Amino acid sequence: MSHSEDRDYFLFRARRERVIADIARDGMIAGVHLRLAEEYERRAAACALPVRGRLTLV
Repeated sequence: MSHSEDRDYFLFRARRERVIADIARDGMIAGVHLRLAEEYERRAAACALPVRGRLTLV
């Protein structure tokens, strides 16, 4: 997978986790999904970091 595909995948998963958190009835379950969404967003942001003239995951 290219870095742009990785980034798109992580953003897709983050959106999906946020939707699950929004519909979760249990606050603890919602919190877990929000933390997962934040982790996927962090990974997507890391895909955009240049390292020695190329893009890479950190």
